[in-house]
Amino acid sequence: MEITVTVTFCKKDFKRGVNIDLSSNEETNLKKLIKGLVDVVIQSQESLNYRLDLLGSKDLSLVSGVAISQAESAEHCMALSLETNAETVKKIRNGFELWQKYQ
Repeated sequence: MEITVTVTFCKKDFKRGVNIDLSSNEETNLKKLIKGLVDVVIQSQESLNYRLDLLGSKDLSLVSGVAISQAESAEHCMALSLETNAETVKKIRNGFELWQKYQ
C-alpha cells in the first residue's frame, strides 16, 4: 500500500521527502501528527486508537479519522491533523480519490 499511496499522491503534486514522509513506525508517525510535523497518517483504526491511548492523546481533539474503503482495506483509516491547511486537505482528498479508483 505504501508504494501505491506514494505514487498516487506524487501524481497530485506531493514530493517524497518534502510532502511525503514514509515510516513504518506507527508510534513515530502519531507523534509527528500530534506535533504537527505531518498532516496525515494511515493506520488501522485499532492501531490508531491503541497508539493514541499509549501516548495519552486518545481524548485530544488533534486528529480526525477517515475510513479508507469498505473493501479489504476497511480496517485502515487516515488520521489528519486539525491544524492542516485547507489547500493541503484538498490535495490529500484529491490524491485519495484517485487512489480509491484503483482499489
